[in-house]
Amino acid sequence: MPNKSAARRNKAKNNNKRQGTVENVKSTIVTVKRVEIAEKKPVASNITLAGLCAVCWQEALYYCTKCKAVGYCCMSHMATHSSQHDALCNVLTMKLVQNAGWLYGCNISTPDEWRYTRIKTMEYVTTQLKRNLDHYERDLLLFPKHCTSCYETRHDRLVTCKKCYQVWYCRDNADHLAKNHSYWCAKLQLFATLVRRQAAGMLYMFDMNFGRPKNDHLELNTNDTIEKAVTTVLYDSADIDECKIAMISQGASGPLTILYGIRISKFTVKKNMIIHLIGAELHYEGSTLQAWETFFMHFIPEIVHLKIIMIGPELNATVIHDRPRLCDGCRSRNKSLSFEYKDGLLYHEYVNSKFFTKPDLVCAFNPGLHRCTGFNQDDTWPQTIRAAVSSTCPFIFTAYTAYEAPLDLKRVQESCAHVHIIQPPIQNPFASLKPDRNFISDHEAPLIYKNYYMSIVTGAM
Repeated sequence: MPNKSAARRNKAKNNNKRQGTVENVKSTIVTVKRVEIAEKKPVASNITLAGLCAVCWQEALYYCTKCKAVGYCCMSHMATHSSQHDALCNVLTMKLVQNAGWLYGCNISTPDEWRYTRIKTMEYVTTQLKRNLDHYERDLLLFPKHCTSCYETRHDRLVTCKKCYQVWYCRDNADHLAKNHSYWCAKLQLFATLVRRQAAGMLYMFDMNFGRPKNDHLELNTNDTIEKAVTTVLYDSADIDECKIAMISQGASGPLTILYGIRISKFTVKKNMIIHLIGAELHYEGSTLQAWETFFMHFIPEIVHLKIIMIGPELNATVIHDRPRLCDGCRSRNKSLSFEYKDGLLYHEYVNSKFFTKPDLVCAFNPGLHRCTGFNQDDTWPQTIRAAVSSTCPFIFTAYTAYEAPLDLKRVQESCAHVHIIQPPIQNPFASLKPDRNFISDHEAPLIYKNYYMSIVTGAM
């Protein structure tokens, strides 16, 4: 039974990684001097958009004749995609037969029921396939073609928006088109364009090719926006389109959000500054290193030595190859930018370890503090929150939506007896402009943005 033995070995290896003492966790330190930026490779998108062809991303004019779930622009592309789609198709077709033509059910009346039904459908398909679903399959099941008002899913009864191809309403009831769709339609179009470009290798997942800034001392006011900050830094904004700005803003949003928090909280900036990033992840914090010089140090000339310490159980720092370089101006002033990675650790574990370095500021980007399940489905947020405010320095945390932000703040207050609120939840003008799909509260907003809301607290002195 070699497969089962391998599985047991892998499970034991993972358990040992979590159960080992934090003193054995390797600390990775990177000091940025004059190292060339490693060339980034394009990352193709594997997102599925129900209104577009699964092969070429053009308008879907036909749907799979069996499961009715996957769209194609032509019959040729349907045949091309069949080998990838067949296993999923068989399961969905069987469910359609069992439910008299309904994949998700016919008595859905509330947003919560609609979310629950999609999750249960995904779980059913996973069980039937006896494997984990890939991104294409999960997207297909979580974001299917449906009326946004009554949750009708039968294609012949739906009308598609011919601009964004991601919103539908009942053919017999035009009032089922969401009243705020005109606001979201352009943003959904941008989302689709980004998906197409990533699929074609035309955009990097985090395009940090900023070029060198116009100068190494830039001004930013609290009433500015992230778009202004991005175009201020770039040499020639005339060559930058909406997609490029959105991609760059994804990486710039983190440093700019902290910069904004420093400004509105009137935090005293130090010559030598240490920032902790809680729950750092490879695909976000670990992929945007250059942004800390470009969008942080250049806006705060008082900082001479900046150290960013990233802490996260899934950081996987060994594969971080980004090596930012300081500009001529920063080097001439003997400035430094360094990064440390505390991989495999929860934040409260790090605070109690021999590796701990006292921060001047702590930040968590979109952590979802209000959720009762975190890493490994354990609720460790109370310990992490208490550790974050124990240093009595500002703790900045962000949220995707206006719904989540006050819940996160409430969780902080519940976890700590003495917390001073510096800034209650506020919409962040330096939130990312790159949209992502919203599942948790899609009845309110179909898209979400990183760092859309922010809050600032500190522990009692």
